[in-house]
Amino acid sequence: MQRRAFLKNSAIGIGALAAMHGVRLKGASRDATLKMKITAASGAQHTLTAMGATQSVPKNYSGLPLDSRLDMARMIWGKDGLGFRACKLWSDPRWAPTGDRMLSSYKKLYDDINSVQPKMIWLYGSVGNPLAEGFDAYVARHAQMIADCKAGGMVFPYTTTDNEPDDPTSHAHYPPTRAAELVKDFRRELDKRGLQDVKIVSPECANVDSGGMKYVQNIVDDPVALADVSVFAMHSANMSYTPAYYDLTNVPGKESWQTEGDANGPQSFNDAGLAAKFAAKACNDINFGANVWMHFLAYDSYDPNDNATRIMGYDPNTGNHQPFLVYYYYKQLRRAFQDGCVLRRSTSSDTRERVYQEMCFTYGDKPAIIGSAGRNSDGSWGLNVVNLTSQPDWLPKWRPPVPPDEAIYQPAATYNITYHVAELANAGTVRFSLYRSSSAVRDAYQGSVIMSNGDVTFTIAPMELVTLVSGAPQIPLI
Repeated sequence: MQRRAFLKNSAIGIGALAAMHGVRLKGASRDATLKMKITAASGAQHTLTAMGATQSVPKNYSGLPLDSRLDMARMIWGKDGLGFRACKLWSDPRWAPTGDRMLSSYKKLYDDINSVQPKMIWLYGSVGNPLAEGFDAYVARHAQMIADCKAGGMVFPYTTTDNEPDDPTSHAHYPPTRAAELVKDFRRELDKRGLQDVKIVSPECANVDSGGMKYVQNIVDDPVALADVSVFAMHSANMSYTPAYYDLTNVPGKESWQTEGDANGPQSFNDAGLAAKFAAKACNDINFGANVWMHFLAYDSYDPNDNATRIMGYDPNTGNHQPFLVYYYYKQLRRAFQDGCVLRRSTSSDTRERVYQEMCFTYGDKPAIIGSAGRNSDGSWGLNVVNLTSQPDWLPKWRPPVPPDEAIYQPAATYNITYHVAELANAGTVRFSLYRSSSAVRDAYQGSVIMSNGDVTFTIAPMELVTLVSGAPQIPLI
């Protein structure tokens, strides 16, 4: 991870820029109301195919009452819930070392989800250590598991190659110089088993940084591996998608997926800070090219030490379940970004730092505001804006330690946002329905606002998500 000199180190320079752009710095009044303009440029960039979540084996899932299982499935995957359509199932050797164990671990979950969402995109999540196991043995094992799952009625149209090969805590599963080799090995072993239709998703690095992008670059530089890979994938933690990553992966015929938006530690049912951070990562990655975006875990039994990983928790004895606040942030976000939404690149007027203007959620200083915009297939326009201010400068001790200079959030401030959609500048008057989620409200319809000459103005408080959808006011789904 590269460090850089922040403008905040210069009191004179930063003060002048703050005055120019109407932005207060650390230590500003919590009652400050600031102004910002966000602009969605003309021109279709990419299409959001789906949103989704990953799943490890949920605790005692088979023992849960059927109505509880199906209700959770409907809330996450159903059209009247989040409408998530992409799911990665982990093949961790600890609970799924063979195809038979994969089937016994997941088949009931797989069938429950398919029953409420018939258009699922299933991703097999390869887990292990290819360097320690040996590339040939590792790839053959996973290819056979995919074939065995298919024979047992659990079909995976996509497979990953390895989970977070760049993770320093695992001493790197393999170096970036072998990323292309692993892709080609997967293609060979899949084809041997008649699985030519299974598409390869790689490299699934933990961080979108210079280290993670070396894995992608190695694949891009190898013509055979580039032909074999269908999807470039990364994870979204403290370093999410960037413009440089978009440029690297914007290859004709290839898609870009974010397969793990994650956090760790406790989560309360009213954790607006965590919910805002997840929504910000989703808006960031979708703004920078993600065709598919996944949260880490859809649901699992409650774990007071690690509920932050889940959208929903349940009691493994009774099946009683409840979504965390992030669920409602995602539900609101989906009002604006339906499957098939075509995104436009958005930037802000905050030019103090490049990441602020790009609204890029990456290492170090975090932007105060992250916004994204797109046009849905029904012709409606959707805008999502997240206020990240008032987040702590470092995570509490019960979450993985993040040194203060790796994740710096700006002080609490309410913003008066003007969102300009260039393609609507000549559209006259356009009415948008406005929704808010925060610690006080959940996906709440709050009336309509008018866009004129492509500009629509609204306020957004710390840790809020504001969503605008063009057209007549809609009745909330929940």
